[in-house]
Amino acid sequence: MTAAALAIAEHPIAGQVRDFLADQEFAGKAAHTIRAYRGDLVQLAAHTDQDVTGVDAAVLRSWSASIADLQQSSRARKQAAVAAFLRWAVRHELIEANPMDRFDRVAVPEGLPRPVDPKRIERVIGVIPKAKVRDRLLFEFLQAVGCRAAEALGVHIEDLDLTPGNEHVLIHGKGGRIRIVLLDDQKLVNLLRRFLRATGWTHGPLFRAARNWSGRPLTYSTVQELWARYRELAGEPELELHQFRHTHATELNKDGVSPRTIQKRLGHRKLQTTMVYVDHSDDLADAELRARQRRRAAPGR
Repeated sequence: MTAAALAIAEHPIAGQVRDFLADQEFAGKAAHTIRAYRGDLVQLAAHTDQDVTGVDAAVLRSWSASIADLQQSSRARKQAAVAAFLRWAVRHELIEANPMDRFDRVAVPEGLPRPVDPKRIERVIGVIPKAKVRDRLLFEFLQAVGCRAAEALGVHIEDLDLTPGNEHVLIHGKGGRIRIVLLDDQKLVNLLRRFLRATGWTHGPLFRAARNWSGRPLTYSTVQELWARYRELAGEPELELHQFRHTHATELNKDGVSPRTIQKRLGHRKLQTTMVYVDHSDDLADAELRARQRRRAAPGR
């Protein structure tokens, strides 16, 4: 049985996958997470012609071999999806034990942040046609708020508080965690107000698909395509979406914002995740060392 069979609901495991995904949706998992789970489990199904009871160590080894050429981060994500499905199966007494427990988890090395000069991001935003107000607002939002692109796409108008002088946005983050982020960039606030006046929208997704302004939010893949188009026009083909977030965090650190505040703004569960931006901020470290050098070289030392 092939992976395509699962996609058309003919595979023996299809019903269990549907139930698992329905439970994930009920638990508040993000839509893009559920889509990723579905794709990963379709791949797993290609290695067995049985339901979840047939997923044993041999099946997992075959499946692991099929994704061996992927990057470590991709392998780790797929492994996590399959492990979550099998844990669900154990809880629902479909299987007695999770065969994934016999395998070591893929280790993902800590990646260094990749901030860029904010002027490069502004250069790309600058090529967006004035008529494309939604696109400009989206990328200005990512730059000024520092949230993940998927989080921005989850923002509804009801999540905005545009009280003059105290503007905030409610961000729905990973794992169902919610945080309130100060909108401290007046240019973004002004653009938000103009956009909402022009559209007349009072509820629903803030960033909507152009073909269906009535409510359907933009997809992550569409945002990637838009950014790729604009960065090419600006002559910045290497700039990636996640660098908005890296740059935002690094700039906050340079401006003396405390790690705890940066952690809260970015929605990191652990402070050590935030500290990556602090520990690898070469500009700040260099400035401190140069200041020390000047003090030591001062007369009277």
